[in-house]
Amino acid sequence: MIFVVLLNLGLQFFVHTQWIRKLGVLEWVINTPSHHRVHHGVNAQYIDKNYAGILIIWDRMFGTFEPEVETVRYGISKPVNSYNPLVVTFAEWRDMLSSVAEEKSWLGKVRVILKPPSDVS
Repeated sequence: MIFVVLLNLGLQFFVHTQWIRKLGVLEWVINTPSHHRVHHGVNAQYIDKNYAGILIIWDRMFGTFEPEVETVRYGISKPVNSYNPLVVTFAEWRDMLSSVAEEKSWLGKVRVILKPPSDVS
């Protein structure tokens, strides 16, 4: 168990590095630092992309893959103006529930909950 935890920590360190740009043919199979940077990006084309934990092939198969083309801007798409950890943790839930309450129909309420962040107005 300790070995698996250490292996996972090593993988997390690897995918979160800025030092590694591209890894050639490995880019087609595994989640590389380049792919993971896209996952954290708030650039319009990077929202909801590259969910891979280890194998990027699933993102390629299901259409959620996006290569790193332009410099990734990190952050969140809708800033939370607070340092309170509870506010930061639950701000999106508050906003989503507010949007659900504004919807008139049940179908509209379900759509608010299920639609991707890129469709949020």
